[in-house]
Order: sequence, then structure tokens, then C-alpha cells
Amino acid sequence: MSGAHTLQISKFLLCGSATAYLVACGVEPNDTQAPDRAPSVGAAGSCTDATAGGTWTRQAFGAQSAQSGAFSVDLTATPSANAIDAVVGISNGPAAAFTSLAAIVRFNPSGAIDVRAGSAYQADLSVPYTAGTAYHLHVDIDVGQHIYSVAIVHADGSETWLAQRYPFRTEQAQTTALSNVATKVDASEGALSVCDLKVTPSATASCPAAAAGAGFRDQSIGQPGEGVVSMDFVATPDSILDGVMGLSPGPATSFGDLAAAVRLSPEGAIDARNGAAYQADAAVPYLAGQPTRIRVIADVPTQTYAVYVAQGDGSVQLAHHYGFRSPGTAHWLGDLSSFVDSSSGRLSICDLRSAISIGVRSSREGNYAVAPLPDDEAMIANTTTTLHVDRAGNTRAHVAAGGQVAVDPTGNVYLARITGTALVVEAYTAGLVPRWTRSYPAGADHRALAIGADAGSVVVAAGPTAGGVDLVKRWLTDGTESISQTGPMADAVAVSAAGFVLGSAINGTVVVTKWDFGQPGPTWSRSWQNAAQIAVMALSPDGKVYFGGRFSGTVSFGGPDIQASPTTDLRTTYVAALSSTGEHMFSTGIGQSSVDGIASNGSVTAVSASSDVLGPRHRTLFNFDARGNRIVGDNEQTAFGDWGAAGATAVGPSGRVFWNFSEPWPFNSSPAYPYLISLQPGV
Repeated sequence: MSGAHTLQISKFLLCGSATAYLVACGVEPNDTQAPDRAPSVGAAGSCTDATAGGTWTRQAFGAQSAQSGAFSVDLTATPSANAIDAVVGISNGPAAAFTSLAAIVRFNPSGAIDVRAGSAYQADLSVPYTAGTAYHLHVDIDVGQHIYSVAIVHADGSETWLAQRYPFRTEQAQTTALSNVATKVDASEGALSVCDLKVTPSATASCPAAAAGAGFRDQSIGQPGEGVVSMDFVATPDSILDGVMGLSPGPATSFGDLAAAVRLSPEGAIDARNGAAYQADAAVPYLAGQPTRIRVIADVPTQTYAVYVAQGDGSVQLAHHYGFRSPGTAHWLGDLSSFVDSSSGRLSICDLRSAISIGVRSSREGNYAVAPLPDDEAMIANTTTTLHVDRAGNTRAHVAAGGQVAVDPTGNVYLARITGTALVVEAYTAGLVPRWTRSYPAGADHRALAIGADAGSVVVAAGPTAGGVDLVKRWLTDGTESISQTGPMADAVAVSAAGFVLGSAINGTVVVTKWDFGQPGPTWSRSWQNAAQIAVMALSPDGKVYFGGRFSGTVSFGGPDIQASPTTDLRTTYVAALSSTGEHMFSTGIGQSSVDGIASNGSVTAVSASSDVLGPRHRTLFNFDARGNRIVGDNEQTAFGDWGAAGATAVGPSGRVFWNFSEPWPFNSSPAYPYLISLQPGV
């Protein structure tokens, strides 16, 4: 197979419902695409009014009665004041306390509308409200999964989504039915009117089920994936059984066809297949009749996968870097097959959502420093281990030591880390055989920031964990001690085979200074009178300098002016590039909240950035050519979501980009899991 593409499947087949389509199939929360809805029943024109100091007001679902599956609620809510504290919520029976509400929309005291997610209020989009304005609220609810989504429906039928798949309030996380709408004003004055309540049962989503004695039950994910395949689904057993769900190249006819398999074991626990046996990194039980959302992220080139299980507001990682059942036999994945291997029982698979990568060449769980090698290979290091990986991400060699990593032109490998109060540097051969170890006093609460090496020396920069650079130290390649620079000297630093570069912003002056290895003074220095910061820096092997950070007003780095928006915080970050002699090459605003990583090989520049202006953190990878033009391609389809924190980057000789990031699951507020991927810009 070749030419993997994003899945093109009917939105209801892939996502199970219109709301799930909005979440899982690429429609952003502020898109104005309204889902189809079935006819609803309600008392048009009827209202209840909650007032400050008053009791709870309640409306039963009436003709629709209690709902135990998927359904929607529509109502119109009108606050009487701009800074009221009032809620409208949905409960199982008449509510008498906030803890009785499973799904809650609040007109908060700060003047915005937010939504309850487990134990706290939040919103994917900040939407203010105005006294006397009627807001049509649409709430999609899935009682079985204990989640809900909330939108404001405008007069033209368009929607603004405030919440996507939020968990029920913590006290109602196990409720089995909902039957009432309740309203309460928790302020000293004001009122909230709720009118036109409508309850609409949703059409039952297609949920293929495997039954004892009935063989494998298959669901195609559409276009098979040859790189990263990310999939999540809801599994519901009717009893404690022996049920297996696995990814396979095609419809499975035997267990041997399943490359990555998750099992509901006869002992009542969830585990996963790691090569020849089932095991689990965490104890996760399951219950008869209890829906459980499971996520599988498989990396086909390395024949490995991870498994996550949703729990409450967050999730637990069940399997870390597990091996395929039969390594080398699955060259792509295109189906999810399930099987009940016990004498009785039934296992349903609902709300299957899947994505495949385009342009991603490798993926690995964890956060790594990266030193690119020729042929798209790399040395990657976390805090405890350094790996030599091939272009597909397979491990060729490793050593039980980690830190910042660099490779000199002859292939020697260097690691730098802080141990206690000392900066420790280790030298290895290209095959990771130890050569020498050196240390230098760094001080308490320090971290190794950057490392680079040329044919004759290795240079390491360190600084306080609170920020800044206060140590740059050089050793010769045989371990002989050389020049040291100490004391506060910069905000950011980068080191490569071309030397090192320091960047600072003090009292409205931005300064960039370039040093060659072994020289007592700088090679050149440039400064600009700008209201800007330098958060990250990079130095290409041929000596070009790249840096970025936040700014305000109008700034320039020797090129065109970059203008911040006077009314929003959307365009307050920049990226700039200087030649090896310090002349302006390009600079541009990138419209993000922070610049979190930058790297370049002199021809391709990768910028890792994040934005949290409109809600939870959204990460983006920008790739630029030598002139500062953005390189755009399908490589941005990574099979991972867009939410989470952006991290460090690296760029190899061919232009391959390595990108660290973390992704929360199953909700934007859930714990995040780190990944390193490599991709080819412009693919």
C-alpha cells in the first residue's frame, strides 16, 4: 500500500452522531455548521424564572420522560444582569443542590458563559453574555458515556460550540438517567428565565457487536494507514467475559491477524497484547454494562503501539510501547475486529473514530532531545536513555544515560545533564561506547540548555531552572578543559557545530550575539530597539541564526515592520532569521501566544508554537523555507489532535523535522501524553 490519505468516511459511520462528527472529524469549535436533528417534543413558549434568593426552579422532560441513552436538550435562557451567577442544569429527578446536576451551563459572575467539566467550570471558547439577551442553548448528551457538548444556536441557525465532550459533574459521573432541567441564581440579585424546553432522543448509533460463538465482527476504518494510526472507540460488555478488540490490515479471521489487541479479560481487567502475551502497565478494571472509551495509537513502521483508557475526567495509559503480535507481518492497518472468546457474552463497539497520518515518518512516546544524523537517522535522548534510531524510528543502539545530545562531524556523541549541582558531560563513540566523562560546577536549581560540537570541541550551555543563561563551557574532543563563561549573560542560547549564539531583551533593547568556539570575544553582535522578547534560539550548521518570542506594538529586526493587533492577543509572536554574518534574512509574525521551539538546517526552519487565546492550548508546527515562505503540505495531518503543548524541534540535513509535543486525552483538560514525531515538510 502507498499514498495513505485522511479517512473519507460518512460522518455518521465514522463518528456515530452529529456532535461526535463536530469533535472528531475536523470541524473546529467555532465553525457554523449545524448538524441534522430529529424532530423534537417540548412545550414551546413555557418558561420558568429563577431569582436571586429564591428556590430551585425545575422542569421535567414531560412526554419524553427520563433519558438513559443519547439525546439533546434545547432551551432559551435569558439573564437579567451582566454579572449574574446563574446556572441551568440537567439532573436525574428534581434537583435540590448543585451536586444533583450532571450537565451544567453557567452565566458566570465574570460576564461569560461557561460549562461544568467534572470538578470545575471552563469553556472551549470565551463567549460574553449581555443582560436581557435570549440565548438558545443546544446540549448534546450521552448518558452512557457520561459526556455532553454545548452550543449557542444563533438566529441564522449557525452554532458556537462552548464545550465538546465534557464529562458530567463529578458527583454525577455514574448516573444512569436524566429527566429534569433545573435553574438556580446563586447571586444577591438578578434572575434567569428558561423557556421553550425541548428534549430530542437521538437516533441510535450503529454499534457492531461480537457475540460468543459468532466469530469476528469487523469494522473498516476506511483508507488503511501505513504510518501512525490513531483510533478510539467505546466498548461495552454485557458481562465479565473474554473479549478482544484489535487492529488488523484487513478483516480478521484469527487472533494472529490482530497486530495491536486490547482485551477485556475473564478476570474483569483490561489488558493488551505485548508481542507474545497479554499484560498491562496499570490495573484497569471493567464492569458489565459499563461503557469504556479506549484509545489505541499504533506506529506501523516500528510495529509498536500504546493504549489509553478513559477514566472520569482523565485517562490512564494501559500500554506503553507494546510490540505488535506478529512483528513484520502488518505493513498497514485498516480494520478494527472484535471477538468474544468465552462461552457466553456480547461485546459492542460504538462511536469508532479514527485518523491516519500523512507525512509522518516515525513516532515515539515520550519527550526527547534530538541530534539529527545523515540519512534521516537521529540520536534521541530523554532524561535516562539515549537511542540511535533509524529513519523509521527503530532502535539501532542505546545507552543508559540521557540529557541534551549532540553529534560532532565525525559521529562522536556527547550528552550533557545536571547531576546535583554539577554540569556533567559524557563523550561516546558513534556506536555509543563510552569515551570520557567530565563535570563542572553549575549551582543548585540549574538545567542543561543546549549542547553542540565541531571537529575539535564540545560546548554546553546551562542556566537556572527559573530561566536565563549563566554558564557556557567548552571542552576539547579528547576531554581537555577549555574556555568557560559564567554569570548572567542571556535569556536564550543555541549551540551547533558553527559555535553558539546568545539572545537577550532588556529595557526595550533586543540583542543577539554570535560566538565562535574557542574565541575570547564575540564574532558579531546586533541590537534593535524593540518591545520584544527572545524565548527560543537556533543556530544552523552553516552559522545562520534564528530566534522568536513575544512582542507588542511594532517591531523590526532589520526587515519589514511586524505589527501587533491593537485589539486582540492573536498576533503577538514573531520569528526572525539572520545570516551567518548577522544580516537580516526574514522576519514575520506568526499569530500565536508563545514560541516554544525553533530549529533549522539553514534551508528548512521549523517553529513549534502554541495559542491559548480562544480556550485550551492549541499547538502548531510552522515550516519555513530559506526565504521565510511557509512550507505547506499534508504533513500537518499527523493522526494526533491539535490540542496540547508544543515542544522542542530539530531539523536534519535532508529537511526532516523532529517535533516534540504533548496531547491531552480524552478531554482538552485531561492529562497530556508526550510524543516525538518526525515528518517531511511539503509532503
